[in-house]
Amino acid sequence: PVDAESVNMIVNMGRGKVAQGLFPESFPYYHEVYEGGHLPFDPAKAKQLLADAGIPEGTLTLKFITLAANANIATIIQESMRQAGVNVEIEIEEQSVYVQDARSGNYDLQVISSSLGTVQPNCFNQVGPSQIGKSVGHCRITDPLMEELVERASSSDPETQKQGFSDIIDY
Repeated sequence: PVDAESVNMIVNMGRGKVAQGLFPESFPYYHEVYEGGHLPFDPAKAKQLLADAGIPEGTLTLKFITLAANANIATIIQESMRQAGVNVEIEIEEQSVYVQDARSGNYDLQVISSSLGTVQPNCFNQVGPSQIGKSVGHCRITDPLMEELVERASSSDPETQKQGFSDIIDY
């Protein structure tokens, strides 16, 4: 769980709109996953989900890597997770260390900055299993189905692309 409204306040001085994922409503690949546009911050529900999964409160610790420019966001995420009973250790890294850790998968969480001014159909190309260790962080999904979904999202057919993006987001 992340207090996305607090992130919006820090990053955009409250002028932004909390998104549910990578794409804002204005992009052709957008589709609503959560009613109201994004998952509400609910630490009690997160605690219950962890308990249901057999993870006692306070026993899960996640390594969070970031660059100094994103330290404020990392701190908000750390506090959000603390409220849900998850410990988060933030490591603010120099660029070269960050890239090495991100490529090697030496983290549990990370914050990256991205400009979506020109989203290309292949913007998910870094989440496929064949890209593990090649890109700076992103996902560590080893399921072959993800490779298939990335291929679909990279199609030259706009409808196939849109469905591929939707399938990746729903994954």
